[in-house]
Amino acid sequence: IIACGNPSHQAAGGWKLPLPTVNRFTKIPFKVDANDWAGAFPAYWGLPPVIERWGKSIPESDWGMNRSKVASFIRQFPDLLNKLPESGADDPFPNCRSWDFVSRHVTMAKELDLAEDELQELINGSVGAPAGMQFKQWLDAQHLPDPRDLVDHPEHFSGKFADAEDRKSTRLNS
Repeated sequence: IIACGNPSHQAAGGWKLPLPTVNRFTKIPFKVDANDWAGAFPAYWGLPPVIERWGKSIPESDWGMNRSKVASFIRQFPDLLNKLPESGADDPFPNCRSWDFVSRHVTMAKELDLAEDELQELINGSVGAPAGMQFKQWLDAQHLPDPRDLVDHPEHFSGKFADAEDRKSTRLNS
């Protein structure tokens, strides 16, 4: 039998196990490696759950794309995977579970056509304002189109990418 849990100072409720119970377990500290987590998160460790919110079911492929974005962010900023608050404040903070929430919120925001400020509020409510603002700024800076939109409507993007390619070739030839 394997049991896992947070140390009592991080556990929900913060209660300690009774000494006789503690003595019946072998304790092995476990630290999540950000790169390992980011590598497995897009495919959800092979078992992605179904997302259903507000009467809508989201295709796994849509959510998978947003999990990939979260994983890319964590690869770039691994210290934000699990960042416990320094004080005992009850504000949200980044951890493996809350980044999963972020991937769901980003997916649902597109499906529900949420305003950017509403999405930012959802992100901040999951991982806290500092990490949430950094993630949203990083996401906005990517300027990456939805691949399906690119395939379905290439005429909407040709000028944007042609200009970028022209600037790139000009820099390389300079």
